[in-house]
Amino acid sequence: MREEEGYVEARRLLKERYGRSYKIAAAHVKRLIEGPSIKPEDGSALEQFSIQLSSCVNTLKEIGYVNKLDNPDNLKKIIDRLSFGIRLRWRDTVDRIIEKESRDVTVKDIMDFVAAKARAATHPIFGKVVNENKGKQVNGKSSRKLPRGGGFSIQSKPPLNKTSKKKPKCPSCSSSHWLSRCDKFRKPSLQERQRFVDDHKLCCNCLTAGHFVRDCSKESFCSVQGCVGKHSTLLHPRSNTKASTASTITESPTGGQGKGVEPPPVNSNSANNGYIKSS
Repeated sequence: MREEEGYVEARRLLKERYGRSYKIAAAHVKRLIEGPSIKPEDGSALEQFSIQLSSCVNTLKEIGYVNKLDNPDNLKKIIDRLSFGIRLRWRDTVDRIIEKESRDVTVKDIMDFVAAKARAATHPIFGKVVNENKGKQVNGKSSRKLPRGGGFSIQSKPPLNKTSKKKPKCPSCSSSHWLSRCDKFRKPSLQERQRFVDDHKLCCNCLTAGHFVRDCSKESFCSVQGCVGKHSTLLHPRSNTKASTASTITESPTGGQGKGVEPPPVNSNSANNGYIKSS
């Protein structure tokens, strides 16, 4: 097309597609009522919302469609974007308008109300208000102490040493000694000792409660020469061969086993369990 005709036609097509007044009004209203909610004390977002609201009102007033915003449903959706505290203040404003001025609320009332709240929230000195009732923020996290949880999150205390005031209590005979020193625990077979440890949820390494062998921070208490497993000597399976001779054990100051007493004989087929590593 010639330049003169092409320019006129292009303007006509643009106006037909994008310049219809009802389309402009619908786009402005949709953008205004479907935006994200404004968080409390977010002065910047409130100021942007005030600018958007003023621009929308001025545009719709110019094209004669401001009545689209004065619809009660749309007014309610606009107010719903504000934070809870500002909505409470708006409720009081609505009551004053109805009782004192004896008229209905318009979008201009909302525009003036939001502009005043945005102006106050963005004041350079008094705009930011901190709620002292809430916990102080430390490195972005609340300093409020949480109660200690139960269940698997509780880590038991390590075995007490000789300098501790509280003496250990044997889970087998209830005496004041470690389980590895208990004669009652030593007498049964390996399978029975292993079953006792499983039933009482004891660590297969230090023979104390509160954790399992995978979480035990102590070195292996097995004194059998050549053994690379992490378990107590009392839970070490006796090999069929004579090559692996068991060493003797005694009680360490921290409740584990050292050397001094040979573990009782056990059956060779009792080595198949989930806690120790058989040769």
